[in-house]
Amino acid sequence: MSKAFMFLAGAVLMLWLVGISQQVPVMTASVTLGSVPYQPPAPAAQPIRQARCREWYFVVQGDTQWTIALLYSGNIEKHLWLRQMRYMSGLPVTDENIRTNQRLCVGW
Repeated sequence: MSKAFMFLAGAVLMLWLVGISQQVPVMTASVTLGSVPYQPPAPAAQPIRQARCREWYFVVQGDTQWTIALLYSGNIEKHLWLRQMRYMSGLPVTDENIRTNQRLCVGW
């Protein structure tokens, strides 16, 4: 085999491996069978499973996220518990602000 062919084959293989390992979208070509264009089957949608909140806490005047974590986190590392609490409450996981009467998920 020629060096150019081996180089091209290696480049295609590398692109294919990168596409698989990083799930990079791959361009597809349109094929027509007779007069009807072929449409590959759509991938089945996977439902996102999210844990449900079992216990809610309403913030009162003077509360901080840290004091709430001390009350409800148990043996879990406090910073990890706070990130999960923010996620379960529908807040950005880096948001450190809470407001009075805000509802937070403290048990999941």
